[in-house]
Order: sequence, then C-alpha cells, then structure tokens
Amino acid sequence: PELFGEFDRIQGHRRRYLPDSLRTTFDGAGLTVERIFWWGAWMVPLMRRRGARVLARPGDTPSQVYRKHLALPPWPATWLLAGRFALEQARALRGDLRTGTSLFCVARRS
Repeated sequence: PELFGEFDRIQGHRRRYLPDSLRTTFDGAGLTVERIFWWGAWMVPLMRRRGARVLARPGDTPSQVYRKHLALPPWPATWLLAGRFALEQARALRGDLRTGTSLFCVARRS
C-alpha cells in the first residue's frame, strides 16, 4: 500500500492490496482462492527510494502521463530489467517472495 502513487491513480486503481486484504475481497464471490503471490520484489527498494515520482506537468492529459510512466529506458537497461524479472520468475511463481510491486491471485469457481 505504501507504493500507491501517481501511476496507480492514472490507471484507475483505488488501493494496493496485501495478501490478506486481497483474499478477503473474494469472500462471498463464489470463488475459492488457490494461491496469492507477489511479483517484482527486486523493484520494491527502487520504488521506495524513488518515492511517489510525479511525472505529470500542468496541462498533461492522463494518457500523456501514462506514456511517461511506461517509457522504456535506453538499451541496455531494458535488457537488464528483463534479466532481473527472469531471475525472479521461478521464485515468484512458487510463492517464495515476501513482497513485490504486484500481487496476483489465482481463484476458481467453487
């Protein structure tokens, strides 16, 4: 939740969840939560250090701000970022991460 920022607002997010609060959103929905797991743990220190970076300038449209947040860094940084995600992927899918930038839930109809 402490990572909530401008990018979340632009995307229409209302909150960031923790595993317990995400699990409770499925209560009464007729779904069984099979697993919840984090993704992007290696990015958390970077996001905390960067803070809630604001890229919007007066007069920018939401789509302009969105594009600024999604702009890729120059090569080879994109290659390095992809490598970091690849190194973390197996641990994330096993549910071994204790934090991350994104939280995923796998649920099935009961």
